[in-house]
Amino acid sequence: MLTIPRSSSLRKAQLVFPERASTENLSSHGARLLTDQPSKPNAPITVRFPKRGWMQARVVYCEKVPDKFFAIGIEFLRRYPL
Repeated sequence: MLTIPRSSSLRKAQLVFPERASTENLSSHGARLLTDQPSKPNAPITVRFPKRGWMQARVVYCEKVPDKFFAIGIEFLRRYPL
């Protein structure tokens, strides 16, 4: 059974300090995250999930969702075992 971490940290190329995000969905290929900052498609991103460490990824999509949040779909640059 897959346990989805409820929080993650993001490091974007343009940010100096990590940003917090909530995890909506997670697979060995990518994830869907909720955050209060938008991201551009194809932007490089580094994500840290509890108990999984830092993972290199790219933004696939970013869409506005209710309550002033953005849903960011990311694709891991290599497959990570869950």
